[in-house]
Amino acid sequence: NMLYCIVFDSYAFVKTRAGAPLTLYAQIRDAAATARETRGFVNLYTLIVQLEDDDFPAHPSEIVTTRSLKRAFEHDGMTRANAE
Repeated sequence: NMLYCIVFDSYAFVKTRAGAPLTLYAQIRDAAATARETRGFVNLYTLIVQLEDDDFPAHPSEIVTTRSLKRAFEHDGMTRANAE
């Protein structure tokens, strides 16, 4: 019984901290909205890989601005909206 109480108490604690989880429908709706908003943008994975490349970094400067991002990724077709 004591083990049951400990497990149940831990479950209740985690459940209350999680809040109200999004439904599957809400998650799909949000993912579709994000896909629509970022259509035509440079792929985020591509950006991360090129920015973290130690041998040939796409953006060598430590200070990043919208203009410097556009300049660094102009060959990938980065737009101002994508850089922001």
